[in-house]
Amino acid sequence: TWDIFVREKQFQVAFHLTFTHEIFPTDFPLARSLHLFLVKFAKLIFLQFLHGLSQDHTGWLRHSAIERLANKLGIAVVMPNVGRSWYTDMASGANYFTFAARELPQVCRSYFKGMSDKREDNLIAGLSMGGYGALYHYLKNVDKYAACVALSPALRPDRLDESKFGTLKELFLENKGKDLNVYLSVGESDFIIQSSKEFNEFLKS
Repeated sequence: TWDIFVREKQFQVAFHLTFTHEIFPTDFPLARSLHLFLVKFAKLIFLQFLHGLSQDHTGWLRHSAIERLANKLGIAVVMPNVGRSWYTDMASGANYFTFAARELPQVCRSYFKGMSDKREDNLIAGLSMGGYGALYHYLKNVDKYAACVALSPALRPDRLDESKFGTLKELFLENKGKDLNVYLSVGESDFIIQSSKEFNEFLKS
């Protein structure tokens, strides 16, 4: 694991706490950042919300009502920045799978004791590349996540050699018979709809 230091800015509005963290591994020059929304509940659902290839961790803040919804539902939403890594441990780059799957939850729970580590209290979701990342992380850690939400998932990763760590189909087959809870959603006009339909048929077979 990497030595990590955290710079924290805290803002309080009514009963809603917003924490912005920037996490820097000591052995990699590019900053890995995240946004975390934390609300005042005794027990918190922990949701990792993953960005797409052309976005970063600020995308959900700028283009959705995630802050308002997190406050309403009592969910701790963590949005890490992983560049264009596909949420994997890179051959020539940082270990972003390790960062998102292991280091990030540990850091968050060490700061905020109300964030549960129980499977039923942990979710993972993402869009496009993040949808792929959500599926990949979920299938590699079925014992840690209660559910996965993949929005317009990029199921055919560009320039990614899946043979090194397993395709999504292979990972699903490895977990066949387990209590899996996956939600796929894609728009009718989305250019990746065909791959999503094919993947959905595979899941139902």
